[in-house]
Amino acid sequence: MRLMLLVLFMVVGLFANEVKVDGKYSNLLGNPFKSVLETKSQDISIVSNESKLISLTVETNRNDFSFSKPSLEVLNTSCNNVLKSFVSEDFNIVQTASRKISCEILPTTIVKIDYVMKDDKFMDQISDIVIHLAIRVNDNGKVYEDSIDMNKDLNLKGAMKYDIFAIRSELNLDRETMEESIQKIVENAIYSILSKNKKG
Repeated sequence: MRLMLLVLFMVVGLFANEVKVDGKYSNLLGNPFKSVLETKSQDISIVSNESKLISLTVETNRNDFSFSKPSLEVLNTSCNNVLKSFVSEDFNIVQTASRKISCEILPTTIVKIDYVMKDDKFMDQISDIVIHLAIRVNDNGKVYEDSIDMNKDLNLKGAMKYDIFAIRSELNLDRETMEESIQKIVENAIYSILSKNKKG
């Protein structure tokens, strides 16, 4: 039985975990009441490029893992789910609109995971996650690429933290999963880039 469980864990470790970017967190950003209640005079269409899962570069402060190093992937066009939250404040989203916009996550995105016990391969408590997020936006033919560093506290500087409070919060039984934390960071980071470029 133990051998079967060991094999199962090893097989699971061979597959990458997909990070969902569905707008769950970005829907809470900006002014959601404006997007729902305010009448807009302009239309925009959100278009998708070719959708594909991209593998994210994962860096950690640990060299030895009990089964395998975390492996993550994300759908490049899932960036559009955050884009929808962002543009809905100022535009009616209409598929046939002449103005078109798209967003995609780039494979140069890096996820840095810091473990509390970096020398204990069986202890998986995480003290911080820092994401270097890179995206490409095509706004009606005007294309730009931008990136941002953000950590699990949504700190734009992305500085690792090692204080006891971070460790205590990570030991909370109600803590988010690693994938949920990464989703929250990614959606906030995308929204921040879109907001910065809107302001010029």
